[in-house]
Amino acid sequence: MPVMVSSSRTPGYLDDSNYPTTYFRELSPSWLNYVVSLKGTKSVDLQPSFTYLELGCGLGYSSLIHAAAYPQGRFHACDINAAYIEAARSRASANVVDNIHFHNTSFKDLPGQNLPQFDFIVLHGVYSWVDEAARQEIRALIRTCLNPGGLVYVSYNCLPGWSTEVPLRKLLVELARSSEGGTTRQIDHAVRELKRLSNAGLHYFAVNPSAFDALETYQESSSGYLSHEFLNETWDPHFSVDVADEMEEAEVELIGSATLVDNHDLLLVSDSVVQSISELPTTRLKQLAMDFAVNRQFRRDVFVRPKSREPAPAGVLGDVVVGCPGEVETIGATVQVPRGRFSFNTEFIAELQRLMQEGSRKLRDVILELDGGRQSPDVARNLTYLIAAGALSPFAETCSIPEKIETTESTEFTSKSVERMVEDAADSSQPSYISSEIVGGGVRLTRVDARAALEIVDARSTATNDKDRSKLIRRLRRCGVLS
Repeated sequence: MPVMVSSSRTPGYLDDSNYPTTYFRELSPSWLNYVVSLKGTKSVDLQPSFTYLELGCGLGYSSLIHAAAYPQGRFHACDINAAYIEAARSRASANVVDNIHFHNTSFKDLPGQNLPQFDFIVLHGVYSWVDEAARQEIRALIRTCLNPGGLVYVSYNCLPGWSTEVPLRKLLVELARSSEGGTTRQIDHAVRELKRLSNAGLHYFAVNPSAFDALETYQESSSGYLSHEFLNETWDPHFSVDVADEMEEAEVELIGSATLVDNHDLLLVSDSVVQSISELPTTRLKQLAMDFAVNRQFRRDVFVRPKSREPAPAGVLGDVVVGCPGEVETIGATVQVPRGRFSFNTEFIAELQRLMQEGSRKLRDVILELDGGRQSPDVARNLTYLIAAGALSPFAETCSIPEKIETTESTEFTSKSVERMVEDAADSSQPSYISSEIVGGGVRLTRVDARAALEIVDARSTATNDKDRSKLIRRLRRCGVLS
């Protein structure tokens, strides 16, 4: 049986194995708005309504989570796999999410679906998995369907970071093709054979020691993920400057990265490397050199269609809402970034923890409270660094939580969709994501916490003590799961 089953609608794309159900927070409208605000550009107005399209949505999990988080938005998502779209529609119905439309169609035929113009167009990984003809269709869609001022998210495997694994992927594909059975059995066979060959002393592994790390990753990954990541007939890592050039055809400009730390060169490499790259004559060369400086393997590029050449209003970053999606104690005085470890004043962190315990708020208000009414650029920089490191996160809405939480007081889920998602999470062996209008995306919830949340709402007894119960209630209220 051939490993790769090509669709006549999107050449080269594998569609005979299950794609994993995964959530990508970087596709959130508020997350993407943060990127452009960080760069001093006006973000997309999310009120009273906006439009959103995901290309190649797979099982549609991310778009579903975001549609539930933004009931005012009009969401569309497409995929060529009919089974995926059927599953996505079923999940949307079960979770009472009615502001999303799933389309079983190719990129070429999508414009015939009577779609609106879009404020957001996103595609995760797809650009690496389809051929040039399909990439041209993607760019044509962006050119004709994106509103002025709209944002585009394109993630893809990139060079030079994939240089070592490109030959390894070729061997993996050939090993899979040599075996019998379905895709899952073929990929399992290929990984086993790769491991055996690596142990046999092939010189490739001796001169490319990082290939061992890649092989370990393959062994830990599901066969469904590996199939879709590697076994398409078309699998191309790209240089980022080439993608930027191609996107100019779609009349959009690269503005930043949804991998938030990648927007801060000083968090990636040493001062001397930053200085050396800054001396290059063009922005294009600087971008390419930074990819080499960090040996970048994956990019989450954010593009914008310029509305006009007028600058954005001053202080646009201050309007961004920030919060802590996890426990505030995770906001530590030291954070890990690609360059190494960054440390902050412990008093600054303690005060920030107190503020975030009270709920999400606009960045300018956080700065004012932390800086005694001033607007210090150092405080603003430190907060953006903490966001880049993942200690804080862009939120969609502000919220305020009372200082004292009574564990016996009545509470309920913020929506029927949230309740259904928590019920599903309570039966799942893996952590799930719950839609939140406050976060503007998904809130990670374990099965244990989901069951505790159901008990809290049902006012039933629970094994957790009052302190743990209060802590969970506070977190779920800060994150918009409980009201």
